[in-house]
Amino acid sequence: LASGRAPAPLPSLAVGAWLGRDAIGMTACFVLPEYVGELLAKWPGLTLSQQQATNVAQMTVPLMAQPAVSPFHLLGYLAYNQPL
Repeated sequence: LASGRAPAPLPSLAVGAWLGRDAIGMTACFVLPEYVGELLAKWPGLTLSQQQATNVAQMTVPLMAQPAVSPFHLLGYLAYNQPL
């Protein structure tokens, strides 16, 4: 706000993109690791306990979600900075 003018209003596309980003990101951080941990614990050939499998899932699932989250994040920036 150093320019002295008010910020531009948020376009609906930017808000929708950021809501999609947050929905995917929060699902990957808080919901999916429990299910992925159960799958990893039962995976043939892996010798992980339930706790170890859950820990691995909690560390990897959010990272694996980043390729899906990043385009929504960038779309929101583009919609805000270069409105249609």
